[in-house]
Amino acid sequence: MHYKDAALTRTTLIIPVQQKLPVRQIALLFLLTLIVAGCAGAPVQEMSDARQARQAAVAAGAPQHAAAVFEQAETALHHAEEALHIQDYDTAHEQAARAKDLYIEARVAALRARGSP
Repeated sequence: MHYKDAALTRTTLIIPVQQKLPVRQIALLFLLTLIVAGCAGAPVQEMSDARQARQAAVAAGAPQHAAAVFEQAETALHHAEEALHIQDYDTAHEQAARAKDLYIEARVAALRARGSP
């Protein structure tokens, strides 16, 4: 057997093995890879959402009309930023989500206190 024939044989042996992998398994592996990759990264979207909620709360007058809840939100956002800085992404994710929820609560309370809808 020549070198060229041996390479051809190896190629033909590998191809059938690759073709036997069911499409469902490939799809499942791909989905799991995406989930793991999504969980492992920095919570960029959550931080952005929290900062946008903060802007809306400030615009509604939350620092004056819902100071207590607004301060809780500020603390949560600060904790999220600190966690992000040290790459503690789980804590950053949790705190950013908490900050967003608190900012929304502060905005609603401020609007009610001002008599706005």
